[in-house]
Amino acid sequence: MSTESSDAQLVESLRTNDFEALGSLFDRYYPQVYRTANAITRDSAVAEDIAQDCFLKLHQYAHRIDTSLPLAPWLYRVTVNLSYTWISRRQKRRISLETLVDQLMSPAWHAPDHVAEQGETVQQVRQAIGELPFNQRVVIVLHYLRSHMNIPVR
Repeated sequence: MSTESSDAQLVESLRTNDFEALGSLFDRYYPQVYRTANAITRDSAVAEDIAQDCFLKLHQYAHRIDTSLPLAPWLYRVTVNLSYTWISRRQKRRISLETLVDQLMSPAWHAPDHVAEQGETVQQVRQAIGELPFNQRVVIVLHYLRSHMNIPVR
């Protein structure tokens, strides 16, 4: 496929499993797809995965794409949808730091049924703290050290 081919011609070729056409579209649009995914997720590795998924969907749904319309908006919408899906799944897995602090401060925390869950909760707290930006992590760690080592606040 020549680099002079239009998006419509490349999509038509892709419909016949012409992987050279997919490669041409990948070369043409990867930077935009990657930048969009990276701007939304703020994670370069995830953005790379999303970009690859986007081009897999381009191949998978080539027969449904209206070649009379520009391809870039279709790719943009798929990229945004994949990025938001990733963020949504990540947020569902993330436990609220505020909820964990409430659990840790509650007197019922020392009850036998809660002691068994303590190891898992500590791991979740560590993971949540580890996902914070560096300056916020430092504040949490310093606060914890000060309160547990009885260091007076000046």
